[in-house]
Amino acid sequence: MMRSSEAEYDFVSCSLEKGVKITDKEGVPPKTILEVFEASVSNHSQRPALTYQLECGTWKTLNYSQYFETTQRVARAFIKLGLGPRKSVCVLSVNCPEWMFAEFGAFYSNAVICGIYPTSSADACVYVLQKSQCNICIVDNTEQLQKINSIKDQVPSIKAIIQIHEPFGDLINENDDYFTWTEIMSMDARVYENQLIKRVKDSLPEQLVILKG
Repeated sequence: MMRSSEAEYDFVSCSLEKGVKITDKEGVPPKTILEVFEASVSNHSQRPALTYQLECGTWKTLNYSQYFETTQRVARAFIKLGLGPRKSVCVLSVNCPEWMFAEFGAFYSNAVICGIYPTSSADACVYVLQKSQCNICIVDNTEQLQKINSIKDQVPSIKAIIQIHEPFGDLINENDDYFTWTEIMSMDARVYENQLIKRVKDSLPEQLVILKG
């Protein structure tokens, strides 16, 4: 793929589309986050990549191969739900493993991940969701889901809303574009594999990948 001309870029960008100018260091070409991640997957496939505590109190560890497979599943599901290239996945949640899976799911979709502080007001959420051109919003609980539901009509770019943790209220059952994280992980989206491959090929090192709300 032909990269955009460096003349089009500056060293600073606040655009989802326009990248930043990168100066190669000592002749070493820049790499995307995905290239660095996949090098680790290739070199350390069976080594621990992510360890986290389950709600029951036990600890679970994913090796790099399992971590990679999880991000692929999430990315395909995101594309199926309508995540567009250079659009965003917004996460309104405390730290949890799903945060990391969503982040790499966005990266593999050639999209942007945007964190929103859990203490943000509904108005603040509207601002972040609109500015980041959010297609998918992920929340950690019912309280946050209700907050996003109250302002959803102000953000027409949203294609899907996903709740991570139980308990799940009536909003999940009553709306076709509301999902649980378990539904995302079990979603059959294998037909989107070719789109996923193209999204990865279209990703460039100079493009914005993370926003903070």
